[in-house]
Amino acid sequence: MLFKKLFQVLILIFLLSSAYCQGPPILADKPIMLGQQVGTVRVVYSYMQADKLDGRFIMPSVDYNVSNKLSFELMLPLQKYIGSAQNGFILSDVGIAGKYQYFKQDLQGKTIRLAVKGAHSFYVAKQHAHIKPVGSGIWGSYGGIIAGMESLKIGIIGDFGISIVRDIAPYITSNFFQGKVAFGVPLLKHVFPIRQLNVFLETEFVDQLNAKSSSFYLAPGIQYAFGRIAFEAFYQKSVFQNGNNNYYPNETLGGGIRYIY
Repeated sequence: MLFKKLFQVLILIFLLSSAYCQGPPILADKPIMLGQQVGTVRVVYSYMQADKLDGRFIMPSVDYNVSNKLSFELMLPLQKYIGSAQNGFILSDVGIAGKYQYFKQDLQGKTIRLAVKGAHSFYVAKQHAHIKPVGSGIWGSYGGIIAGMESLKIGIIGDFGISIVRDIAPYITSNFFQGKVAFGVPLLKHVFPIRQLNVFLETEFVDQLNAKSSSFYLAPGIQYAFGRIAFEAFYQKSVFQNGNNNYYPNETLGGGIRYIY
């Protein structure tokens, strides 16, 4: 009986320490680190439709945990705008990011994490400055906070921050508030090796502060994780937009894969 209780405790500790206890959200960032000298390679393909422009995007990214609390990420987005003169996909704004987890509390059956994040995008290819989140053709800096609570039954992530972007010409500076909230629920019983099917409902709010232009989105998604690999798909739909949002996406359909190395 004692060994059975001990085994249950060890399994619970494993589940709490694993990033795939619920599975990471698809669109929002996560405050949970996978451990020192561990990283993730991810590729996401998406089709984005806006009032004046449609586009296809491929987002390869790789992150690496320097320690249990500090990680860095490199993003190399590729873009292709439908109807444009460009041939095939071209490299868009290269991005780098750093994240530091400054609070961690593991309770019985759940864990709470808080992290701060900074990111910067470098101008590579000038395209349409108002397409977000990739291919904007601008210099941009981002700072924010990520909060998360995961239990064996539900995961909740909040990802909030401010972006300061500057167009190359005519050198216009814009400030954006970006907020994402993700809810995740596992559908399968927790087992080891990991084999889990997660469903998500994610929200996103983007507000161009100095232009009184904003958008709000809902995005259901699904994710299947087994071992070190996870497949995921999502559909993001605009609920409302106000202001000059001709280049903000009305809807986005995407899918991808991530691998823990």
